[in-house]
Amino acid sequence: FLTEELWSHLSETAEPLLAGASWPQANETLHDQEAERGFGLVQGLIGAVRNVRAEYNVPHAKTVSIVVNPAGGDTREFLEMELGTIERLAKVSSIEFASIHDGVGSHSVLTDGSSVFVSLGEAVDVRRECKRLGQEHDRLDKQVANVTKKLSNAAFTTRAPADVVEREREKERAWREQRDTIADKLRSLGC
Repeated sequence: FLTEELWSHLSETAEPLLAGASWPQANETLHDQEAERGFGLVQGLIGAVRNVRAEYNVPHAKTVSIVVNPAGGDTREFLEMELGTIERLAKVSSIEFASIHDGVGSHSVLTDGSSVFVSLGEAVDVRRECKRLGQEHDRLDKQVANVTKKLSNAAFTTRAPADVVEREREKERAWREQRDTIADKLRSLGC
């Protein structure tokens, strides 16, 4: 086996076979908590931009511009060191560091309190997206109205089994949350 051959040349232990060697112990001197925290911020930013792109159906080939408002002192430094990584993995055309922004887009907040604004004006057809989200909002509004009417009917709530009534209440809560989320998206797009 190739791995065993390499082990026999590289190993400084008394173990003759890699398969029989004990698992290596962690070396705490090699653990860099600041680098780990910084890379976590980079991952969070990339994930936030990707989530916005997915929520608003931004085509993969399109790039977006973002505005980052860093929360901490060294957050900007960590992100600036990895600008190329962020641009490549999040499909970002430009990154600006500022506390204000303008245009149509969506906000996300990172775990350290930093915020990112993803500009969507050039990446999506805003009118078409407003129409799509509006139709989805109307559909959910009708579903909420129907289930609310059903739950306000005393005959249904007293005669139906408790688990059926509870399922209907869960549907109502879930649909209300979805409707409210879509309403937020419509506001962020200026619809």
